Amino acid sequence: MLQPQDRSEAQRMLDQLLLEQNLFDPFEFLLAAGWLRFADYEAWRLGRQPELFTLLRVEPKAKATELAALLSELHSYARAQGLIGQPQPLERWGPEPTPLKVGGGATEPPLDALLGTRLEPDPARKQLDLFHDSGATLLEERLRAALRARRPQAAAEALAQLREQRPTHPQLAGWQQLIDASTTLAAMPDASVRFQALDAIVPIARHLLGAGARDYLAPLWTALAEDLTAAGGSDNLPANPAHHPAMAWSRAEHWQQTRTAIESTPDWSSHFELVRLHARACWQDGDPHTARRDWLWQCWEHPDETARLLLAKDFPDPALAAAWQRFEDSDAEFDSEDFPAWLLLTSPGLVPSDPDFSPADDNLADIFAAARALQAEPDQIARREALDAHHAGLLRAFLDTRNRSQSPRP
Repeated sequence: MLQPQDRSEAQRMLDQLLLEQNLFDPFEFLLAAGWLRFADYEAWRLGRQPELFTLLRVEPKAKATELAALLSELHSYARAQGLIGQPQPLERWGPEPTPLKVGGGATEPPLDALLGTRLEPDPARKQLDLFHDSGATLLEERLRAALRARRPQAAAEALAQLREQRPTHPQLAGWQQLIDASTTLAAMPDASVRFQALDAIVPIARHLLGAGARDYLAPLWTALAEDLTAAGGSDNLPANPAHHPAMAWSRAEHWQQTRTAIESTPDWSSHFELVRLHARACWQDGDPHTARRDWLWQCWEHPDETARLLLAKDFPDPALAAAWQRFEDSDAEFDSEDFPAWLLLTSPGLVPSDPDFSPADDNLADIFAAARALQAEPDQIARREALDAHHAGLLRAFLDTRNRSQSPRP
């Protein structure tokens, strides 16, 4: 997780957000940094949490001044890129917008002022667009804001005006589909069909709403997850695992519910997709220990799929990804199944220390047990000989790592 004092990483993260969204929304930064879970942010926006600051996952919470200083620097950096500050209301989502409290005490600049300002391209350019399209751009902005804030009536009114002004506007059907989605989906009795229908709406939402698609889609995925759960979807694995309630919970970015839905499914650990999702849910929910246990276990159970997962650009654990790259680049010939034992011998802090963490395969279990015994007693010759008998390459990796750590630094 990003630390407030890591300015270079914060700037790199902001650069990525600017590239993807062409604007700087401080809330998007807090979410991307892992300091704010979307489920908590959503609860605050819906008025279910009294203030935002207590929900932040940055320690110690008393250092609100440090967080404010970082956000202020990021504001300055975005302004230097030519972006202009625009107010964004800190108000409750839904038909009755009321002010929301940020909290955190007195800071300079105030946290609520920093969070209540997002930086966008120069409004003068938007005015030029408005001149060319007779106000359609402004009406689409109203549509985006209304749908993101879950105000369907306001969205319908803006769409009616857009249809009146531009009856041939190419996005009318897409906007109408987003406004009608909740009613349309609720009328579908089969949850699996609803899953497919909602999945088809996702690209439309992303095209028309951009980053706001997540805020719009979350309640639709939540409603579907609740219906799938009520239908017993977590009691038995569906014929199509993609329609498991946990899949819908994850699309809503409700990671605690994702984890609960998976763990309530019998024999879930034998299904790669559920274990993969469980690991991600644990990581997003602030439990890296369990997430790494899942990923390493899958190296034994599904080595090829896990190898691809560890190499993916969106793999969330940078420490484990870097270790995998070192493993792949090593001179010795290893199989993916060797990674947990190799990691235990070279970076033991990344491997679960649970006594029951061991592969089901007898041969792999013997190798891992020998690696664990050597890691516990690294100077015992008998331990080295035992590992050498099982896997000479792993012993060489252990000795190379030990020699590097003991070599005097210049």
